Amino acid sequence: MSEGRVSTPKLGGSARPGGALTRRLRRSLALHGGLLLVAATVGYLSLGKPAAREAASQPEVVIAAGKPTGLTRVELTTPTRSVVLEAQQDAAGRYYTGQLTRAQQAPPAPDAGAPTLPSPPETQRFVAVTAAEKLAEQLAPLRAYRSLGPLPDSRLAEFGLDKPEGTLKLTLGGTVHELILGGTTPGGADRYVKHAQTGVGYAIVGSIVRDLEAADARLTERSLQGFEPERVTLVRISEGERQRELVPIQGSVGSWADASEPGRLDETAGNWMLKLGRLRPNSYASEAAPEGSTQVVKVEYFEGRRSLGDLILVRAPADRVAEGGPEAAKAAYYVRTSHTRWFASVIGATGEQVDQDLGSVLR
Repeated sequence: MSEGRVSTPKLGGSARPGGALTRRLRRSLALHGGLLLVAATVGYLSLGKPAAREAASQPEVVIAAGKPTGLTRVELTTPTRSVVLEAQQDAAGRYYTGQLTRAQQAPPAPDAGAPTLPSPPETQRFVAVTAAEKLAEQLAPLRAYRSLGPLPDSRLAEFGLDKPEGTLKLTLGGTVHELILGGTTPGGADRYVKHAQTGVGYAIVGSIVRDLEAADARLTERSLQGFEPERVTLVRISEGERQRELVPIQGSVGSWADASEPGRLDETAGNWMLKLGRLRPNSYASEAAPEGSTQVVKVEYFEGRRSLGDLILVRAPADRVAEGGPEAAKAAYYVRTSHTRWFASVIGATGEQVDQDLGSVLR
C-alpha cells in the first residue's frame, strides 16, 4: 500500500443526511397537519350544535338549590294549558296530586249571525307517583347546562324570550322560583329560560317542560302497585264475610294455590288473579269512593308478614242514554290502591270480569 494514496468514502444513502431529514420533516408536518384539521372539524361541529354538546353533558349550573323533599308545588302556565302539581305525604311515602286545565277552544265561525259560545275549559285531576319522583329529582335542585348571564332586553330575541311561551314556577324550600320560558335550543332538545327574580338566562333540560305539558300522559300514575310482583308471598281476598288466602307457586309465574295447600295448582284462582292484574287506572276521581258505590272486593298483598299494600274495587251505577232512546244502565268500576291513593275508573269490561268471577274464587 502506497503511503501517498488517500481513501475517499463512497457517496451513498448514508452520505446524504439532508435528504433523510427532509423526508422526516415532511412526514411530521403531514401528520400534525392532519391532526389539526381533525381538531378544527370537531371544534366547528361542536360549536355549531350546542344542543348536542349539552345533551352529552350533565347540567351543572345551579338555578334553584334544594332537595326533592323540599319541592312542594310545581306550576306550568302556557297559552293552551296550565298544570299544577302539589306534593303530598302519607304512610306509603310522597306523591303528587295534579290538575291539568286546557284553555277554552276558539268557537267555530258563526252561521248567519247565530251566537256562539266558547267551549268551557277542560279540567282533569290526577295522581302522579313514579314519574313525578323522577321529575322532582330534575327540579330539586334545578340545574342548567349553562348560564347565559343577565339578559338585557336587547338580547331577549336571541333566545325566544322577547315573546315568552309561558312560565314555570317552583316552590322549593319555601321559596318561589319563577322561570320565563323562551324558545328551544338548536335541535329542539332543550329550553331557554330566564329567572324572573334575577334576570339571568339559562339553558335547561327540555324534557321538564314537555313532561308537564303532557302531564295527563307522562305523569299520571298508571301502575296499580309500587312493588315488584315477585315480592308477594301471600294475598288475602275479602268480600263481606267471605275470605280466602292464596300463595304463588314457586317456579311457575302466574300460578296460584290455596294457602292451605301451597303445592296444589288452582287454575281458577290463577285466572282470576290474571284478570285482577289487568286493571289499570284510567280517569282519577277522588280519594273517597264514588257516591252510591258498593265494594266488590278487597285484596291485600304480603311479603312474609309485612304488608305491601292493598287494592279495593268498587262498583257504581252509571246511567247512560243512547242515541234515539234510553239504554240499560251499566255499572262503572273504580279501583284504588295504596300506591294510587285515589279511586280511578277502569275499563268496564275488565272490572266486570273480576266482579263476576269472584264467586268462583271465594268458594
